[in-house]
Amino acid sequence: MSRGKDELNLDSKLAFGKYEGKSIRQVFDEDEQYIVWAAETIDSFKLEGEAKRLLDEAERRLKRSNARAEIELRSFVEQFKRPDRSERKERIFIEQFKKLDQSERKGKIDWFGPADFYLIVVDCWVKFGITSKWENRKYFYQEQFKNIEWEVVQRVEYPSRWQAEFLEQMVVHQLRPFVTPDTHEWVEHLRTEIVWACVLQTKAKIEEVGWSKYEYIHRHGDNRWEFYKDVAMYEFNGHSESDIHLYDDREPENDDGF
Repeated sequence: MSRGKDELNLDSKLAFGKYEGKSIRQVFDEDEQYIVWAAETIDSFKLEGEAKRLLDEAERRLKRSNARAEIELRSFVEQFKRPDRSERKERIFIEQFKKLDQSERKGKIDWFGPADFYLIVVDCWVKFGITSKWENRKYFYQEQFKNIEWEVVQRVEYPSRWQAEFLEQMVVHQLRPFVTPDTHEWVEHLRTEIVWACVLQTKAKIEEVGWSKYEYIHRHGDNRWEFYKDVAMYEFNGHSESDIHLYDDREPENDDGF
């Protein structure tokens, strides 16, 4: 890739950084935030045509993602300001949410690497989630919950991160009435065995159809959350906080994830 002022297209090769030698098309597929960063910080990095359109879309998704995270955090803070929450619990859970959200959004997702689906109990909450680095996540919880009773109830490894996330999101929408508003899979008022039974039943239903039917969803980037929601509504008897549906069961027109 030239460092001159020539505008670049999807087939142009990067000549710098960790993706040196890869085409802009490939980097969009693997790590679109890197393209956003390059466009914002490198004067000679100018895109044209389809590459510029994809950059604009990536920038809009990033802004929406950051805005959504801020809204979720404010809602979470208000949730734990109720009179029946002790000051200690409020402080610890707010700190936990902040750090976990920040740590999850920093890293690049390896969609085809292994990931764990886990279920823990923290005080009066049941928390389920996924992680590609269980030991890091476990250490994080140990540090955050030093003064709160908690335990790991279930942990199962899945061969691909996209499979674990798809299962997680189908369970989220089925348990929506019990999930603490605007949090990451914190469930109240349900026993752990009921939550885990929902996980196992959902997994069995996915396997009846075949995981491959749902592999395309993770390719939609930040837009995937709406696809998860609508697949859950139509195929898994899920619950939604909104009547807006963007359901589309078509495969992408190409394999580039755009």
